[in-house]
Amino acid sequence: MRFTYFCFMTKPYCQFILIFFILILFHHSIFAQQPLEWKVKVSSILLSKLQDHATETFIVLMKDQENLSEAKNIHGKEAKGNYAYQALTSSAESSQKKIIEELEKHHALHQSFWVVNSLRVVGDEVMVKTLAERDDVEGILDNTPMGFAKPVSMGAGYNRDLTIPWGIDSIHAPAVWLLGIKGAGVVVGGQDTGYDWTHPAIKSQYRGWNGITADHNYNWHDAIHAPDPQNAYPNPCGIDISSPCDDFGHGTHTMGTMVGEADSLKIGVAPEAKWIGERNMEQGWGNLASYMEAFEWFIAPTDTNNLNPDPAMAPHVINNSWVCTGDEGCDISNCSLLEDVVNNVKASGIVVVASAGNNGPYCNTIFFPP
Repeated sequence: MRFTYFCFMTKPYCQFILIFFILILFHHSIFAQQPLEWKVKVSSILLSKLQDHATETFIVLMKDQENLSEAKNIHGKEAKGNYAYQALTSSAESSQKKIIEELEKHHALHQSFWVVNSLRVVGDEVMVKTLAERDDVEGILDNTPMGFAKPVSMGAGYNRDLTIPWGIDSIHAPAVWLLGIKGAGVVVGGQDTGYDWTHPAIKSQYRGWNGITADHNYNWHDAIHAPDPQNAYPNPCGIDISSPCDDFGHGTHTMGTMVGEADSLKIGVAPEAKWIGERNMEQGWGNLASYMEAFEWFIAPTDTNNLNPDPAMAPHVINNSWVCTGDEGCDISNCSLLEDVVNNVKASGIVVVASAGNNGPYCNTIFFPP
């Protein structure tokens, strides 16, 4: 205390020394807070996982996101699709150049997305910190596996028609059929556990089947590139398959509900519609990356080599029957990402329809995205 008083009263250069040390302490304080700043951008679930695992898979959400509001002024589905595809892909390509260079410099596995400007990355905590500190990164999300909602058993009995299922009759689909409207000219897209395209109830409605030969180009895509850790047994269909296959049975069931018809059995809402499909879940388990890839493909389907994307081959409507729950790692940041994905798909001229889940039948029983 005496030294400080003496310096300020008698030695001007001492004042400079004290101010210098104060600045050093201030700088040290700011520097000590920096790790907390980058963590604000990162999912708490991901940070927790990295304490137990050397590497994890995560989604890097870029700050630059394309605004497709102009799409509402564009007339015609194909024109909307071309506009959305060009705008989204060019925006992602230009804004991701530098971050991809960073990832390649560190030999980090990554996958680029444009349906929402983002990347799937495999890396450790150092990589997460490096990416989170970038000004062009909005946030880093966990890529936790997610499952579909399993059907709920019902004890009540129904007086079912032998040829028209109860659900089809309940929404009055037969009344619409009497008007001559059965889905002709419409292409329905399904993303699920895959599809048994040879099933007699949906084979003739598959866009890739002309009655003689099958062509899976632009009609099928597999977004599953590795076994899911939730599944302890091999996939019965394989991985990265070039033709439709259902590894769990759920997808084929839902496609039957959409377009199914077998002789006199009317099991689908739109039996004269055509369908195309994707696998976005591995034996019932998907993740943000597989879901984004599936929606992305619907905007601009590709051939079976994942080349030559063509928005003109996009479906008119997509039907989904899966949800993202908290138990499966979906937090508010995940929900927001999926909502942005769906909004961009809608802007491309595609109607997105999803089941309301298996809770109910009362009000306020719809809880989860999509």
